[in-house]
Amino acid sequence: MALPLAKKLALIAGTSVMVTAVAVGFVSGNSLEQELATRLRRETSDTARGLASRVRNELHGVSHPARLLAQAALERSGDPSVQLAFLKERFSGQKDLIAFSLHHRLDASWGWTPVFRVSRPGAPVQLSQQDFRNLDLRHPLDLSVLEKGGLAVSAGLLAGELPILRIAIPLPKKSDSVITHALTLELSQERLNSVLAEASAVSSLLLDEDRRVLAQTRAWGLSPGERLAEDPRQRLQGPEHFSGFEPVGLSGLWVVTHTTRAPIVRALWNWAGKVSWSALACLLAALALASALGGPSETAAPRERRAPTPEPERETLEAGAPDAPKLPARGIIV
Repeated sequence: MALPLAKKLALIAGTSVMVTAVAVGFVSGNSLEQELATRLRRETSDTARGLASRVRNELHGVSHPARLLAQAALERSGDPSVQLAFLKERFSGQKDLIAFSLHHRLDASWGWTPVFRVSRPGAPVQLSQQDFRNLDLRHPLDLSVLEKGGLAVSAGLLAGELPILRIAIPLPKKSDSVITHALTLELSQERLNSVLAEASAVSSLLLDEDRRVLAQTRAWGLSPGERLAEDPRQRLQGPEHFSGFEPVGLSGLWVVTHTTRAPIVRALWNWAGKVSWSALACLLAALALASALGGPSETAAPRERRAPTPEPERETLEAGAPDAPKLPARGIIV
């Protein structure tokens, strides 16, 4: 049976709209993917820039007050015991500080020698002199950078499990600005790790100029102080990588941020789901419209009229029937 014209038009229109929706969704999906990739790269770079600024502020917030306290201790007295007592009292409330040291040299041609090396009272780990020597061997600080007035930064592990950050701060003389003393701090990495963890959408690394890991988020799984064999600025490039690289502007440190295509894949799946539901809605609307416009599939043929069945002629009662009246014979009257 042929479909009526209204149904045909409704189905054709619904199918056309569905095909058009799928085609537009496919083309728009490709454009959306490119736009999302561009936006993700921009956001990853912006995140690296923001984290670099935060790290710089955190390091300044630690080093600047420590430098002022150490210079005050040196000006107060030339006696190391007095200097030590002064610094112990001032550093006692800094929970991130684990230990500190004061180094001295006669002039630029001499090497650095420790004046005292002690743990902060109340620190979670109390270091012995052997522990300090092991730190110098396993996670050395490049004190030569102090000549330029910068900070020397390194990372390491205490007791094989507690990650720390080591910072050496130059202490120039006020008279001639010659650097004859340096303050070294051993700090917990929790402060910097928490800064990096604030950007939860990316994985972050803090590296020094030799690609040694100073701080990181958990996704990397690297050891503190570990030196990367390959420069991440080369390894994390390409269309499949979304990375940001930003110098901290302090002691050659730089921040690496990285993320995968997972946000793009999720967005595309959501987009494909919406397009599929739209196409299905168009098809269902077409079917509903065809059903509403429906009727008999073709003009009904006129029903044939049957002639009424004639009643059977009344038969003459048999002559032998006892109750049949006998009719008189009819003759022809002449």
